[in-house]
Order: sequence, then C-alpha cells, then structure tokens
Amino acid sequence: MTPRLPLPAWLILSLALPCAALAGDEAQIIARVSRQIVTTADVAAYAALVPPEPDETPEMLRDRARDLLLASLLAQTLLLEGAEPPPEDLRLQLQEAQRRIALDYYIASHAAPYTPGEAEIAAFARDNPQMFEDRATYRYVEILLPGLAPERERQVRDLLSHLPDGPLATAEAAALMGRLREADIPFRAQSAIRSSEQLPAGFASLLDGLWAAPRRFSLQADAAEGRLVLLLDRLADPVEASDMRAQIAQGLTLRNAADQRRAIVRDLAEAAMDSSSVAQAAAPPATVSAPRPAPSPLLLPTALMAALAAAAIGLAVSWMRAARPCDTGDEQADLPPDRPLLRRLTGISLIALATLGFVLFALPIAPGLGAHRLIILPLAGALAGILVPAPIRWLSRGQFIFVAPVAVALLLAAELAVLLSVR
Repeated sequence: MTPRLPLPAWLILSLALPCAALAGDEAQIIARVSRQIVTTADVAAYAALVPPEPDETPEMLRDRARDLLLASLLAQTLLLEGAEPPPEDLRLQLQEAQRRIALDYYIASHAAPYTPGEAEIAAFARDNPQMFEDRATYRYVEILLPGLAPERERQVRDLLSHLPDGPLATAEAAALMGRLREADIPFRAQSAIRSSEQLPAGFASLLDGLWAAPRRFSLQADAAEGRLVLLLDRLADPVEASDMRAQIAQGLTLRNAADQRRAIVRDLAEAAMDSSSVAQAAAPPATVSAPRPAPSPLLLPTALMAALAAAAIGLAVSWMRAARPCDTGDEQADLPPDRPLLRRLTGISLIALATLGFVLFALPIAPGLGAHRLIILPLAGALAGILVPAPIRWLSRGQFIFVAPVAVALLLAAELAVLLSVR
C-alpha cells in the first residue's frame, strides 16, 4: 500500500518539482557590477545588438559582447558614481543622448504608418524627369569668387572672353584658373562628376542649358560671392521609371518619415512654448500696463507663519511682564524666577528669535500683500500674542511663567520646520 503524504508534503513537492525542472533554463549570474547583476541572458540580448566581425564565430561574438557589456557598466560606475563628480562634457553628452533617444522613441511611437501608392509613385516620376528619362552625368568645374565687386566682375568677364565656343577641355579650365591667379582674383574651385539625380533640379537644368548653348560656361555675379560654372562634358544615362519602382517607394517612405518627424517636433515645441510661463511672459502685453503677477500659492501659508511669529513676539513680551517681581496676595499669581538676569536674557532671546522668524516670513510676501496688509499683519499677531496669555494663565493654574516659554519655543520650532521645507 502506497504511503499517503500529508498535505504540507504534497504542497512542498508540487512547488519544488517545477522549480527543479526550470532550474536548468534559468540565466546564470556571471558578474555583479556595482548594484547591477549581469546574467547570461543579458549577454545574449546584448550580443544581438553587436555587429559581428569578419570570420567571428557565435562563441567569439558572445565573448566580445560580454566584455563590452561588463566594460561599459564598470566605466559608467567609475565615472558617474565615483568620489569625483563626472566631467561636465560627459554629463552634457549623456543628457543630449538621453534627450535624443527619448525624442526618437516618441516620434517612432506617434508617426503614422505610410506606404506609397501607385499614383504617388507615378507622380514622383513625372515631376522628376532628371532622375529617369532625362537622367545624365555631368563633368564640370565650379569656381566660387568671393566679394565679386563690379570692377572685379569686369575683369573676370574679360578673362572669360578668351574661352572658345563649344566644348571645353580640362586644360582650358586650368588655364583660366591660372589667369585668375595672375590677376590676383581670389577664388575656390572644385572639379566634380555628378549625376542629375544627385543635383538640385535648378542646377541640373542650368547644366542642360549650357550643353545646348554655344558657350559652355555661366557666370552668376553677386556682391557677396560670384559663381562660375564650366561644363566639360555631359553623358546621357536614361532609365525607365518602372524599373526603379522599389527605389521610388523607398525614397517616398523616407521623405514621409522626415516630414512626419518635422511636424511632430514642431508640435512638441509649440506645446512646450504654450505651457511655458517664460514664453507667456515674453509675449507682448495687450495693454500698456504690465499685468499683475498671479499670487503665489504659498502666500497665505507664509502670511500665517508671519502672523504666528508676531504672536510669538507678543507672547514673549507678556511673559517678560508676568515674570517681573510683584507683590500680590493672589494665590494663583505666577511665581517669578529668582534670577532676574537669566529671566531678562531669556525674554530678549525669545523676542529676538520671534522677530527674526517674522522677518524671514514677511519679506518674501511683502510685494504680494501690499503696505497696509503688511502693517496690519504684525499688529494683529502681536495683539493675539498679548491676549492669549489670559487663557493660558487660567489653563496652566499659575504656571504661566513656565508654560509661556515652552509655547514660544514650540511656535519657533514649527516655523523653522515650515521655513526649511519651503526653501
């Protein structure tokens, strides 16, 4: 007969067996860097992001990814969590990288999916013939002439008059640049071979016009910088738009992604400006008089703390008056301390601390309260401090001399706690 196990034993076995079965699939810990644990699963995930090198086996890639991951974690710990603060340029680079990654992720998650249709592909081919049936390859020399004044422009045109009509050779372009140097005319030149699909449509149209014209050069004069173009050769290289359909669709997709990115960035920037108090303050006022700033949400609590400080002043003054030696037959009269100097120093200290607390709380709210409220506030607080001792004297049963300093100290401690929390 099979022995029956008690319920706790079955419960332990039911939990232990699946855990033992899954133990072989758990990721193993390979290192602990600072407060972060690195496992074999972390290395495998990081290896998927590392591009393999030529002739690198999967084991070699995994080892290299492990070293890169551990090295980057330790470098981050040493630079950011060390005794010395991180360098300013590193901190700025990390902030910029974080902002860029956050922006890219936001744009990717908010951009609408897009697939160009046949009509859009046909329209693009029709609007850009220089990329298809009119595609050509140009060989030209571009010469930039900074500060082309009218007198210097006449010099350049005189030198251009020596160029022949029709096709131009490389030697003739070099000879022209030599004459520009002899005339002490500053310039920058570059020789290029470009396809019409790589050039702006306007510049490609200019080169086509030069190829059809009797003279293969063009001078565009400008006060800031002149531009001289010498066309040396043009080779027709047409292609059917239908053969480039995949490339056209890819280009339209990239252009749509760029347009959506610009739109999202503009919307985010406008939303940030709209919600910014700085932008609202920078906007021109509707009237000549500046708008009155909105009251601070801390105005009323700060005013209350200032009033309590004034009440503490009145309470301290009442204590000093009550602590003076007096001759009375009232059994409930307060018993004065037998040390007048200590009594006087204690009272002055309490009044000074309460006055300091009132100044610290009243100064920040003075512009918001106005002069009349700022005068009423300490008077009302001090009056309350003078009137409060009567019920305190009755409740303390003749111990006002000892209770009043404690009350003032508690008020000052509460105000100090509020002041530290606000600032």
